[in-house]
Amino acid sequence: MVEISKLYQPPYNAVSCSELLMHNGLTCKQIFRRNWYRCSVGCLKYFLPLAVSPLVLRPRSLNRQTLLNILRYYLETSLWGATSSALTIYFICLYRHLFGRYHLLTVTFLPAYTAFQLIWFYPIRTIRLFSTATTQAALETWLRKQNHFITKSLPIQTIVFMLSSAVVLHFKRRKEFNGFWFIQPNTDESQQKGVENLEDLQKSGKCLHEGTSCTKYILKEMSSYLMYGVPLDLLSTVTKGKMPRRLRDLKMIRFEMTAFFLSYAGIYRLSSCLLTRYTVYGTREHLLAAGLGGLSYFFLNKLAFSVLAFVIAVQAYWQSYCSQPVEEPENKIATILKSVPFAKLLVPYNLAYVAHIFVFHNDAMSKLAKGFFRGATDNLFAQIHQYILDMLARREKMPLS
Repeated sequence: MVEISKLYQPPYNAVSCSELLMHNGLTCKQIFRRNWYRCSVGCLKYFLPLAVSPLVLRPRSLNRQTLLNILRYYLETSLWGATSSALTIYFICLYRHLFGRYHLLTVTFLPAYTAFQLIWFYPIRTIRLFSTATTQAALETWLRKQNHFITKSLPIQTIVFMLSSAVVLHFKRRKEFNGFWFIQPNTDESQQKGVENLEDLQKSGKCLHEGTSCTKYILKEMSSYLMYGVPLDLLSTVTKGKMPRRLRDLKMIRFEMTAFFLSYAGIYRLSSCLLTRYTVYGTREHLLAAGLGGLSYFFLNKLAFSVLAFVIAVQAYWQSYCSQPVEEPENKIATILKSVPFAKLLVPYNLAYVAHIFVFHNDAMSKLAKGFFRGATDNLFAQIHQYILDMLARREKMPLS
């Protein structure tokens, strides 16, 4: 098997960019325009769920302004992502011309890092999406590259998801985190009811939700999340090119997300009801219920979701910390930390690291990261990677002059 690390070693590191990036007969600027078009098409396809999922999951809440916001978010994310992706390939050419040859960091790391400095001009919603997704992709890829024991341990991954679930739902319940999470927390009933009424309910052993039994309450919540899981499983099946055409073909659909959402909502609500009936339901009890809900991770058993949960939990904690009232005078270190734009700093590094791993350690890549590079570049990045392998294999068989 060809060692792709030879690319930055003589004589292979002097290969022209036109051969490496498959643009013989075209200048670097000309190929940038063509690549931008291809990346735009790829990103419009890859980010299509941003436009489709709200239409499927929240059809009743849609109006003209909401539809325009969805369309704007979708187009902004796609076109900014396409521009940065096309610039990544262009900067591979640029660094090759500047340094006269390829080096370890100039093959993909520095080009991607430079290209995604455009993150400073991205819309805020796109920055949040990229910061969460790229941090998850980079962390998961790093774990896989290190062959870390976490990647093979379902119990540890489940514990991470459970702890992350407790943290995120805790801060969402306190309205100190407004980012993405899989389910919504129970409302803080003690804030909605008077203290006397709350105490009466606790003494009588009744749950804090009124007007319905616990069973109906739990089933109602589970049914609402059924509308999230089924469309996601169908969409996953379609995107894999396995569209069921007959009734018996439905067995090819793996209802993993459906089982995940149903079990997550069910365990979380059931735990909340039991703890409310037999204890004074407070912060500790809610954290326990939210953590137990994370047992639903068993239905997923995908490292990507455990890592994503951890990343979101860190974001939730940081957003909560930054939203706390400031005591005067505020600690200087805290002031400096709160002013640092971590998301904008992380995105270029995350994508540079993942791009580097894509070329030199492709087997260690997370599926999410591979999917992004294939989708965002209309499979161009994968084609270039394969072409490099084929080129090195051919040149190894040729006598060196």
